[in-house]
Amino acid sequence: MCTVGELSVWPGASNVIPGHVGLAVDVRARTDAVRDYTVTWITDAVADTCRRRGVGCEVAVRHTAGAVAADGRVMEGLRQAVAGAQVGEGGRGEGGGKGPAGGEGVGR
Repeated sequence: MCTVGELSVWPGASNVIPGHVGLAVDVRARTDAVRDYTVTWITDAVADTCRRRGVGCEVAVRHTAGAVAADGRVMEGLRQAVAGAQVGEGGRGEGGGKGPAGGEGVGR
């Protein structure tokens, strides 16, 4: 699971191409190996995109912590919420990007 922890854009004016953008992402997984693989996949993809577009970028891992299992009741609530959302291929919110999780999602 990845969540945006922080997004900063400079200058913060409308209708202006930013000179600097900062993005912090929180990556979590059931195991350290999956998390580490996902972090590598994301950082490589960002660096490759910047290189192809001729844009300078710096990618840094700022914090790492071991995987911890979530409370079973929380996970069940998430499973029910996902099932109730009726999301899938081609729909909004389906998370259909070509990420590395490969079934690591909720309820699997």
